[in-house]
Amino acid sequence: MTHQRLRDSEIFFAALLALAVALTGSRALGMFVAEGASAPFQPSLVVRFGPATAIANFSTFFVLLPVALAFIAIGIPFALRTVAAAWRRELQTRERNGVVLAIVTVPALLAEARMGGSGLITFTATAALAYWQLWPALVVRGGRLGDWSSAVAGAAALVLAYYEWRFLGGGEPSRFIAPTFLVIAFYAGAAGLALRLPVALALPRAAPVISGVIVAATLAWLAAPQLRGHATSVTEADSLEFMIAAISASVLLATGLLARRRG
Repeated sequence: MTHQRLRDSEIFFAALLALAVALTGSRALGMFVAEGASAPFQPSLVVRFGPATAIANFSTFFVLLPVALAFIAIGIPFALRTVAAAWRRELQTRERNGVVLAIVTVPALLAEARMGGSGLITFTATAALAYWQLWPALVVRGGRLGDWSSAVAGAAALVLAYYEWRFLGGGEPSRFIAPTFLVIAFYAGAAGLALRLPVALALPRAAPVISGVIVAATLAWLAAPQLRGHATSVTEADSLEFMIAAISASVLLATGLLARRRG
């Protein structure tokens, strides 16, 4: 399939989506760690290798800061080009509506801040808006990007599982490398799901198996801390969480690579 060049508006909305997801993802990752802290037979392996403070700092440094810089360098120039095209009436109706709604998010963010909000609602709405605008482009390109994202998530989760295995064998928990790969696995896994969805819905006969495996493996990895409740002791719970995380990570990596090879 020949891929057409991305339009200026699509590049802008891609940068906007990345920024909005980075801002909302840090909250979601914090909730993931918090759920791990409340898991049965505490503390879970996720909490031991991803304390809330470290995860917040790593998420900001490795994800939010690079994405914000990329938005300034790429998103803003293409936003200006998109607005100029809208002024010249060169945009499609869908794109014009997206530009208008994107502009509306600015006063919406200010209003939410005045009401004491954190901006989470506005950022989530912005991510949904950008995702909607990118949907046609993701139908064409989402499969390849989603497969690579899932493979990266699986590889990062396997590195994290290695450090968990060392810890279960009596080693000290990693305070830098393992949390870094936890952040990478979380964001890459979420990206893999989001990128795969448009392809799965547009090509229901070609993509359901791969998409289903990716979704199941990602959800299993996220649910691993809570599944500790099926154990009968802390030691057994640690082993169960490790096994589920390692297996789901291996499936993610293998599925992503296999899908790319078939593609």
